[in-house]
Amino acid sequence: MSEKTEKYALLNVADKTGIVELGYCLHALGYKVVACGATAAALRQAELEIIESREMIKAVDMLDGRLGMLHPKVIAGISADRDNPGQMHELERRAGVPIDFVAVNLYPVSEVVSDPKLSQAEILDYIDLAGSALLRAAARNFRHVICLCDPDDYQAAIDSLRQYGRVSPERRQTLAAKAFHYSAYYDSTVAQYLGGKWDKLPDELVIGLKKTSDLHYGENPQQQGALYTLSGARPWGINAAKLVYGKSLSYNHYLDLEVAWELATEIDDPACAIVRHGVPAGVAASKQLAEAARLAYRCDPRGCFRGTAAVNRELEEDAAVFFAEEYVNCIAAPQFSDKALSILKAKKDIRLVTLSSVLISAHEMDLRSVAGGVLVQ
Repeated sequence: MSEKTEKYALLNVADKTGIVELGYCLHALGYKVVACGATAAALRQAELEIIESREMIKAVDMLDGRLGMLHPKVIAGISADRDNPGQMHELERRAGVPIDFVAVNLYPVSEVVSDPKLSQAEILDYIDLAGSALLRAAARNFRHVICLCDPDDYQAAIDSLRQYGRVSPERRQTLAAKAFHYSAYYDSTVAQYLGGKWDKLPDELVIGLKKTSDLHYGENPQQQGALYTLSGARPWGINAAKLVYGKSLSYNHYLDLEVAWELATEIDDPACAIVRHGVPAGVAASKQLAEAARLAYRCDPRGCFRGTAAVNRELEEDAAVFFAEEYVNCIAAPQFSDKALSILKAKKDIRLVTLSSVLISAHEMDLRSVAGGVLVQ
């Protein structure tokens, strides 16, 4: 096989999940695998034949090897338009080769920016230089390049190459969009960290969101729904809720849970709040939590039916007995006693959630959607 017809794949990943298997599959499919740094070390340890990036570019490493993948030969090999004879001739004239398969993922900077033990200099050192450029170049040229940023996509790409000798244009476009979303989320995390606390909210604001979980369904059963976390944010508020029993929560559960929890935790005495469809149906406080729950439910039994209840104390046996006799769809508490869990788990179609963090934090943005826009404070 001549150099002009040889196929090249570039692998440069922080998350090494599946990278050795991917390398072997690509090698079996006739690709020459290019890698550097820790990725190259992992592949060499697995006794896979690779080309070190410095061998391809024939240049010495600078800044501990962080700039090798930014060499024009590498970027041009990814970016060149295969349908443009002029670009391809220039690539060949400069001893470059087309790189048709790119797998790149970046160091999870969102885990770093929230670490109080790290200095700013240490955090900045984690911010990727070459990987972002490689990913964007591959995604931009998706008509000719397979671009992967998620190990979950490796097998499907390999299966397609084995069966058809290519990945379909539609699939390549989908993968490119995923890569740009991934890169944008990464950049928004860094921007949010560097921005710190604003004296004035910026004119342009990019917010990265990462999926925490899929919802049982959206506002209505035919709609999809998911819960997302702000980039770089610690788990707090409703996003810190832990489902200890029952089916996954729906869109309406989360909305009701926020209102109910905020109401219950505003009260110092043992208290219970019950909300349905965003409207408080009952709120009460008493010396005993079970009595507070009874009083809250009696405010409007019809409105409380199938509602979401929140209490501001550990939910114990006596309160559990009451809720077992009535019908609420979801109960949130700082924690549940073992006896309470045993009683409530006997009920059909109930969800039990623990939640202990505050709903409002001075360190994160508060966002509220309105028709056609978003309110930020």
